[in-house]
Amino acid sequence: MLDEILLMIVVINPFSKMLFTILLCKEYSGKELLQIVVRSNAIALLILSIFSFAGYWILKEFFHISIYSLRIAGGIVLAKIGFDYLDKGATFVVKRTKSLLEISAVPIATPLIAGPAAIATVVTISVESGVLASVIALSVGILINFLLMIFALVFSKRIGETLIIVLIRILGLFIMALGVEMLLSGVVGYLNLT
Repeated sequence: MLDEILLMIVVINPFSKMLFTILLCKEYSGKELLQIVVRSNAIALLILSIFSFAGYWILKEFFHISIYSLRIAGGIVLAKIGFDYLDKGATFVVKRTKSLLEISAVPIATPLIAGPAAIATVVTISVESGVLASVIALSVGILINFLLMIFALVFSKRIGETLIIVLIRILGLFIMALGVEMLLSGVVGYLNLT
């Protein structure tokens, strides 16, 4: 269970959301930011919960995609995200023109929190360890993400953007390695299947 929780935390990558929250402090008031943080995490929790419960059925029965193909695709996406974090950091710019609900849903809830790698991860955990393990892992991951985003709001003046960017780049290496691991386990699983 601890492995699944740690994987979800790494895939959700709360540090990038902390930076994103700090960047939003320039555009939105504290009250607006709190609404954005609460809504975006709630929406992401709903999306990932749906995939936890029905993702395997949607993939297998509706799209006829195996879990191994999903692991390979998710691994590629995760490795690319890790590479981008490692190479460029995770600096996103959002203009004030979006409504609070819009920015909460897109880009924060999805794809930043509940992106392709997180969806692939909850489906994989659900298949391999059960729906309960998947829901617990994603709930803990979302909770930690929520708390760190709140932390960023409270301490945005004290947290240096440089520190967050450095942490994101370091985490990018680990995300990239997890993506490669996910890809390789998908390939091995597929080869063992045939």
